[in-house]
Amino acid sequence: MPDSPPKIAVHSLSDLKNTTDDAIPTYLTSLNFTQSHRLTDVRLFLSFSAFALAAVTFVLDYRFGFESQKAFTTFAVFVYFALNTILTYWIWGVERGKVYEGTAPNGAKLSLASYTEKHTPTYHLRVNTQKPKSEDVYTFHISAPFATWFNSDSHGMGELVPRPFQKWLASEIALISELDAAAKAKGGEKVEDLGSATGATPSQGTRAKSRKK
Repeated sequence: MPDSPPKIAVHSLSDLKNTTDDAIPTYLTSLNFTQSHRLTDVRLFLSFSAFALAAVTFVLDYRFGFESQKAFTTFAVFVYFALNTILTYWIWGVERGKVYEGTAPNGAKLSLASYTEKHTPTYHLRVNTQKPKSEDVYTFHISAPFATWFNSDSHGMGELVPRPFQKWLASEIALISELDAAAKAKGGEKVEDLGSATGATPSQGTRAKSRKK
């Protein structure tokens, strides 16, 4: 028997956002998207490099003394701060909240960046899609209340119900809609449909005007 989805505090915006973010790769993988881990790999490389440099510097200083390693330590400090500066830029300037990058079976690219606004239980996604062999990136914004796909109990705890979330994504993003419909037509194995979110008020969300850039 499958484990029940983990419950979270439905009044915590960060928990709602993080749980929703985590549900995206699972759904898109079921539609045969191929996820790119480029952003995460670069971030981990920069983080590990800074940590490794600090560890090596500590060991050398402990073993041989500061005076004999002064030149290396000075160099290491500059490199460490440079790596952390690059890491900060990578997180805020390149990733910019991206929670998913992937490619559809037909070669179309999809990028999703999520965010929330303070004290507002609404999930926002910046969506970038790019057709195969095209340089044009189609960018738009969609949003919907978390209550669309989260249920809750009398103790303020709840869980994400996958199918309402999947239906929202498919209704707003044409690339996902096409693959979702194709999966249904083939009768392929999909993420389990657990029904509607108990106690939630379904909403179709909102969509900003699209543009090309």
